[in-house]
Amino acid sequence: MLKAPYAAITAALFMMLASAASYGADPSGLPLVPGSDPARVAECADGRAYVYPAYIIYTRKSPYFEGQDIYVFKPRGPVEDPCALASREAYYTINAGEFGGANTFVGMHGVNLFIDEWPGRDHKRLLAVDADKKSLVYFDWYADPAIEGGALRYNRVLNASKATKKEIPCPDAEKWEKEGFAVLYVEKMTLDLATMKETRSGKFFCEQAAPITKRAPDYTIH
Repeated sequence: MLKAPYAAITAALFMMLASAASYGADPSGLPLVPGSDPARVAECADGRAYVYPAYIIYTRKSPYFEGQDIYVFKPRGPVEDPCALASREAYYTINAGEFGGANTFVGMHGVNLFIDEWPGRDHKRLLAVDADKKSLVYFDWYADPAIEGGALRYNRVLNASKATKKEIPCPDAEKWEKEGFAVLYVEKMTLDLATMKETRSGKFFCEQAAPITKRAPDYTIH
């Protein structure tokens, strides 16, 4: 059986905002994970604020590293202007290059904060951070995430080794590559977001994906 590249590791504040805001996907960056908690989104001068019942997530492009600096606020009461929050008052800060890659916020579900991370290699990882405990609780190479019934369902992207390609037939692989697409060899996965217990389906297949053409990020200070 194919093995994964690694093991998994370890009130209402909604309000009308003075600045332009909307529910749903991030209008200029990566879309939020389908099924993640709805947020009130405020466009700020140097970033974006996502207002949840118990948290406010403030993101901004890092001036020093690839990706976003992500500030997690845990306010005790309503916040009139989330754009005015001071970074020094954050409950928790996730720097752009933390965990070894370029980080982008892609949603929350309860206390779980999700980050899309590109480490400069073939594909990307999805990280789950417990915002309350300030700790990374899960990560995996991923594609096609969605949250349904308290579980994260996604396709685990496998190392495209000769053995993997031999065990997972992909008759269209050569055609996709000639057309400029990436070829992903994946296994369907389910992660219980209450227990953080993963379940492997044993169902393997290949799929085409848009290639990551961005150059490997420089994680040193510019």
